[in-house]
Amino acid sequence: MTNGQLEARVRELEAENEVLKLMLRQKNTRNAGRKPYITSTTVDKMKKMRDDGKSYASIGRAFGVSSTTVYNKLNPAN
Repeated sequence: MTNGQLEARVRELEAENEVLKLMLRQKNTRNAGRKPYITSTTVDKMKKMRDDGKSYASIGRAFGVSSTTVYNKLNPAN
C-alpha cells in the first residue's frame, strides 16, 4: 500500500470508530428489557378515578396493580 492509501484507510477507520462510539453511548439500542405495564393513557384513567374519589386500593384492584404502584404513578417523585 502506498502512503496515500494508508492515510485514506486510517481516515476510514477513524470515521468507523466514531460511529461505534456513538452506538455505545446510546442506551437500550435493541429495546431490551421489561415493557411498561402502565401507559400514559392508563395513568390518565387512574387520575380520573382518583378525582372521582376512589381510593388507591380500589384503583389498583381495577387495573391489577398494587395501591403503592397507583400512588407512585399519580405522585411522581421528580
